Amino acid sequence: WIIGEYGGNGETDDQIQMYLSEIESHAKDPTNLFAGSSFFQFQTAYQKSGSELNFGVFSLGNQLVGRTGEVCGHGGCRDSLPVMCLSSTLPTDPGTLNHRAEAVASAWGGQVFSVKMCTDTKSKASNVTVV
Repeated sequence: WIIGEYGGNGETDDQIQMYLSEIESHAKDPTNLFAGSSFFQFQTAYQKSGSELNFGVFSLGNQLVGRTGEVCGHGGCRDSLPVMCLSSTLPTDPGTLNHRAEAVASAWGGQVFSVKMCTDTKSKASNVTVV
């Protein structure tokens, strides 16, 4: 069995790192039927409102880093959409409830480094990405 949507809502960076480390140790136990977890969700879902804005490892910043190719959906096709920089500074979470990307990376043995992350002061971004 797995935990399909662990989001860490309202948890500090230290709590997220601790819980994910514990989850991983249970998943590695060959006597345990638990298979693991995914972290919900990659990016803040701006199309939602209220407490739904409390989820996501990254938020979108103010800097344009590129454009998509043609995007098609139920309403037809558009030539392209903007691609904005990513930030680990989340729009709704203060202080120790903020930088989930670093906590997730650390818990799962990853690291953070700056690659096409937000650099402007308007986005209040940390220059990190999870690898």
